[in-house]
Amino acid sequence: MNPNDIVDLLPDPSKDNYEKLKKEHPFNILAKYSKAINEKYPGKLNGIVTESADVTGERLINYAFYIFAAIGKGYSYRLLEVVPTTGEMYPLKVILFERYPQELSQVNDYLELENLLHGIIKMGFTQTLLMNLVSQVDLYNESRNQTFE
Repeated sequence: MNPNDIVDLLPDPSKDNYEKLKKEHPFNILAKYSKAINEKYPGKLNGIVTESADVTGERLINYAFYIFAAIGKGYSYRLLEVVPTTGEMYPLKVILFERYPQELSQVNDYLELENLLHGIIKMGFTQTLLMNLVSQVDLYNESRNQTFE
């Protein structure tokens, strides 16, 4: 078998299925929420998505979603983490970091992940967290702009 024969065996990333996979990828879905936070609270809050390798031996990539506040040298709060349970994109387990880490229901596809994230953003805890961080950024900025007589 020559190299050209092997190349023909490999999947073609220019096919429509590839674009669908990218659209449904957990990183891309988290990035949409990150962009929304960045647009809603410019200069105050940023949504940040990070990735890390699972060190348990599975070598799967986990994604964490942080809310970064422009306070001092910066403050970040890890809101949630998505962890694959197999070598596939889905299913995932979602861990919410409210007062302590708690595993939420497993999600089996991108629609379930979207619905779960939508619910997390609407939670009283998350709403309060966002407003507290915005007010702390404002207070920090106001305290830096005070003039003394």
